[in-house]
Amino acid sequence: MKTNTKILIGIGVAAAATTAIAYGIYRQLKAIRSLNIDVEDELPDEEEALEEAEEVEAVEEAEEVATEEVAEEVAEEAVETEATEAAEEAVAD
Repeated sequence: MKTNTKILIGIGVAAAATTAIAYGIYRQLKAIRSLNIDVEDELPDEEEALEEAEEVEAVEEAEEVATEEVAEEVAEEAVETEATEAAEEAVAD
């Protein structure tokens, strides 16, 4: 085979490979373009989202209040216990 024939065969193979790759990319882009997403079906209503956020805030507030109440009760019990112990020690002395 002559050198020119080898070069022409190489160019033909390269052109065929390039065409195949380009066609594959074209098909993928066409498939991506054909994808549809209904935003309204996927996203929750704004009112529902706001209600849910308000419920979450209410739960968080209730947890904070409950935590503060428990802390106050524990502190009161500790003070009462210390006062009782101090009184018992004073009586014992």
